[in-house]
Amino acid sequence: MENLLLKQTSTETWQALVQESAIKASVLLSHELESYLVFLLMRFSKMPTLCMSVLAIEYLTIQTTYTGMQKEHLRDLGDKCLLFSGLFPGQARHKNVSVDYFVQLGRTAYLDLADMTHDTLSQLYLNLSAEFITLMEVLLASWEQKAAHTLLPTEITQTLEIIRRNKPWRSWH
Repeated sequence: MENLLLKQTSTETWQALVQESAIKASVLLSHELESYLVFLLMRFSKMPTLCMSVLAIEYLTIQTTYTGMQKEHLRDLGDKCLLFSGLFPGQARHKNVSVDYFVQLGRTAYLDLADMTHDTLSQLYLNLSAEFITLMEVLLASWEQKAAHTLLPTEITQTLEIIRRNKPWRSWH
């Protein structure tokens, strides 16, 4: 990310980061998924309380109570899981879970959301669930050099193993 220059707008800056990270991860994102990731990063960059989330409790609360905001809460839960797995995999240690926990819970939240949504957004949420690992790779590529200093070797290995397991056709060194 050494070549990342600040653009005129924050949207352009985030878009440049996502595009550069996708190239670094050798991933081709659809325009829809790239845009979603850009706006996800913009939205959550303004939420300093992200790490305080207890995701399993959030999921159970969403499933057992109807507030009229279920769709929004499921989207936020899937998004948080994506951010934790891709940007903050070290949080798994602090939350006493594995990175795979974030992956499975995030995919499930997006799938539940696709089932609840009967419009054009349904396909987007299906794609987010199906491409969760790909999006995680892009986020991971955006900071992987810094991650080597903050993650334990077992956490790095675990995160890469999740990617390998879900993308067996990719070549790894």
